[in-house]
Amino acid sequence: MTTMLSEIWNVVRYRMRALFDRDALDRELDEELRFHLEREAERHEHAGLSREDALRRAEAEFGRLDSIKEASRRARGTVALDSMFQDLRGNPRTVGVACAIAATGLGLAYMTAAGAPALYLAINVLALLMGLALYGLLRPHAGEAPLLPGGVTLAFGAVLLATTLFGVSVEGASRWIRIAGVSVQISLVLLPTMLVAFARQRDILSTLGVILGAVALALQPDRAMAGVLASALAVLVVRRRDLWVGSALGIAATGFAVTLLRPDTLPAVPYVDKILYTAFEVHVMAGLAVVCGTVLLAFPAIPGRKLGSGNGDACAVFGTLWLGIVVAAAAGNYPTPLVGYGGSAVVGYVLSLAFLPGPVRSTAAVQSRARDEQPAEKGTVFDLRIGIV
Repeated sequence: MTTMLSEIWNVVRYRMRALFDRDALDRELDEELRFHLEREAERHEHAGLSREDALRRAEAEFGRLDSIKEASRRARGTVALDSMFQDLRGNPRTVGVACAIAATGLGLAYMTAAGAPALYLAINVLALLMGLALYGLLRPHAGEAPLLPGGVTLAFGAVLLATTLFGVSVEGASRWIRIAGVSVQISLVLLPTMLVAFARQRDILSTLGVILGAVALALQPDRAMAGVLASALAVLVVRRRDLWVGSALGIAATGFAVTLLRPDTLPAVPYVDKILYTAFEVHVMAGLAVVCGTVLLAFPAIPGRKLGSGNGDACAVFGTLWLGIVVAAAAGNYPTPLVGYGGSAVVGYVLSLAFLPGPVRSTAAVQSRARDEQPAEKGTVFDLRIGIV
């Protein structure tokens, strides 16, 4: 029994080390291979071959070292998991989907603890499922994200303006439309996608769409989203100075200034506004769930630091706008995204993920992945002590 437990422990320890200390294992494997190769070459040298011929003969008998190394890595049993972690670290969209699910789940936990109506929880779950369905339709199978045509961005801006003119008005603010009895804040659904897409590709139509959106937010008025729009464009103009971004930023900054001059008297709504504070009144764990959920929202921007200019711009804008929405929720009576009640932010968050860049791997990483998919050569690494448990 003791021997069996000891063997199980050795297996577990080896697997954990293979997962979290891969570099050290690779170094040990390389040293082991070099040792055996040298011994084999020395044997051929003693048989009368030159040093160069002895090494060539040893390598021929030993097999390709790269194939042996990859076979050893597969023998560790962690290739699939390690590959998944690599994709997660380098894929803003994958990170974003995980964060959306986690943040929504934390929000459900908070609302349950706070005694929110079951309908609120159901609406957030349905919004998440709807967002994921739209994401699945828009997300390409290849690494490159889709580009939003300028005409679509213009149409989105027109919808925001139409909401101002014909939408539901509450306390002088006109930000919502009603769909099947549910109020939807259109700016939370459309504006994130507009900005992320605008960061990747701009033309006169998309610029006009963003300008229409800025005008609509000033007229609604929506101080939070107007500030988010101006902040995201300011980040973009620092990274990418061109006429389209500068023009849109000028209008957006003016619109934000207008919202500061207009009164915003909407009261706080339970389970929607101010929950970054009120959640702690429910329970400290409920408050931590809300805080952790909001922090997760900006995580998809982190892998974007390693990407090229256009893709990096999109990630920077994504992180800025969702961080800005959280800051606005902390500063005033504005919806706390994903962790609070409200399907608009849930759909808007997941929808904007579809326009983030996909994984970008180096040539070495691609070659390593290709080698992982090749069958291992037999009669090589499994004769070495380091390749087995």
